[in-house]
Amino acid sequence: TSGKGPDVDAVVEATAIARATDPDLMIEGPLQYDAAVDPDVAKTKLPGVVLNENFRDIAQVAKMPIMVTGGITRLATADAALAKDEKGSKS
Repeated sequence: TSGKGPDVDAVVEATAIARATDPDLMIEGPLQYDAAVDPDVAKTKLPGVVLNENFRDIAQVAKMPIMVTGGITRLATADAALAKDEKGSKS
């Protein structure tokens, strides 16, 4: 990860706690947003992490350090998904 600082440290710690609590839990972190939602980016940024065919179903929870950032990201993601869906249905 290229991120550094207390927010990243908190995600690293939370990920370790989650893994210790449930070793079978499919969890990875910290991740940059593009690696969390795009399998091709993930392959580049997450060498050694095995991605399965359901990769897009894996990134179901995102922790944002600032609530406003989370809200903006949620809206942008929803808009992108809608645009992709509309583009796909027109072809």
